[in-house]
Amino acid sequence: MNGDAPLASVVIPTLDAGAGFAETLAAVRAQQGVGPVDLVVVDSESRDATPELAKGAGAHVRRIARATFNHGHTRNLGAALARGRFVAFLTQDALPADDRWLVALIDSMEREGAVGGLSRVLPRPGCSPLVERSVRNDLVFPPRRAVKRASREEIERLTPLQRRILFHFNNVASCVRRDAFARAPFPGIAFGEDLAWGERMVRAGATLVYEPESIVIHSHASALAVDFARHKADATLMRQLFGMVVRRGWRDGFACWREEVALDLRFVAATSLPWREKFRHGLYSPFLRAAQVAGQVAGGRVAPGGAPDRPEMLPSPEGRTNAD
Repeated sequence: MNGDAPLASVVIPTLDAGAGFAETLAAVRAQQGVGPVDLVVVDSESRDATPELAKGAGAHVRRIARATFNHGHTRNLGAALARGRFVAFLTQDALPADDRWLVALIDSMEREGAVGGLSRVLPRPGCSPLVERSVRNDLVFPPRRAVKRASREEIERLTPLQRRILFHFNNVASCVRRDAFARAPFPGIAFGEDLAWGERMVRAGATLVYEPESIVIHSHASALAVDFARHKADATLMRQLFGMVVRRGWRDGFACWREEVALDLRFVAATSLPWREKFRHGLYSPFLRAAQVAGQVAGGRVAPGGAPDRPEMLPSPEGRTNAD
């Protein structure tokens, strides 16, 4: 990287992001304390105006074939095109909550000498109470800052669940040091590239930091089939990385389903929604949690494989033009 390289780049993979994407682009452009942001959008053949919105915001846009999208490889491509010393990753529907999202993350990484940082994620106002409860239960919701580093001996003493928490990294909103990331980019896997990368970094003696002062707004409801597939993929990854079975068969799954539905009903009842809305969400809860638990049971039955192959080193950014 040359001496006049920008401090920060933001990489956003996109596919038919919709008109609301303009708000995310504007929020990225409004970031303070980091100088002009180098914005890179990797678009998977959107059929709407996503590429035009990105170019209008001054982004470098690289188009790729939709069939070639891969969570790890596509973000690595964006990072290879990035010019910043820090490279942040956002999903297309994650909205920085204020103009300090990026500088808060970078400052936290600088204080700890961390190679990667991850932001706090809050639910969108007005989202489904079932979605809100899921966001609140996620590892990137707590208001407490967490520095993630451990010796090999400390790691070996942890349970699989404790390791999963320690290694957690989240590409809804994250940031990496480009020089370190160039030597160890995301593995080219279909799901969980962020967690797999976090595990490798901490095991290698590096530091990650979760910074709750860096906030994005992100939540959305999805179809039952999508929830099933996501929870199956997550459970499969837990076996591959940690030898951890999330749900041990249908009896365990049923107990979890019953507990989740009960917690949903209590959460919904405590909201200020009209009773008709409470009834509707309460009625949907058993179906939602059944799809998720079924995915966890199915994923736990997938034969565990080895960890994803270690990826190649990233090239330096070159040949960037807005015609790409």
